[in-house]
Amino acid sequence: MLRNNDHGLIHAAKVCVLCAVLAKKLGLDQDSALRLMFAAVAHDTGRKGNSADAKHGERSVASLEKAIDSQTIAIVANHSKADRSVKDISVETKILTHIFKDADALDRARTGDLDEKYLRFEQSKKLIEFARELNRCLLTVQD
Repeated sequence: MLRNNDHGLIHAAKVCVLCAVLAKKLGLDQDSALRLMFAAVAHDTGRKGNSADAKHGERSVASLEKAIDSQTIAIVANHSKADRSVKDISVETKILTHIFKDADALDRARTGDLDEKYLRFEQSKKLIEFARELNRCLLTVQD
């Protein structure tokens, strides 16, 4: 994936959020919304530059196929378990699971019950106000 502001990770994240918002506004079911959000994450991973590139979508499919692998499945399967209960996964997968758990926990800013002591990484703790602001911004798009 490109690492610049035009078609990089932040662009993919913004497109993912916008897909979620549009899916809600249009009354889509959860499965359709998730399909759009997965597509958003991977849609530009096949880009070779920022100029017009009609084939980058086809190349991006390979990245999507790689992303939905056993490691991704393990992250999803273990994200709701207590850390001590997560077993039989590699150290790398455990670290990624902890990162995902922190990201998921940061969204508790929307309900007001985000407890900083449960965040695993200092970088996560530095994103608390950002998570609150993100939720404030998204409140404006609720039905």
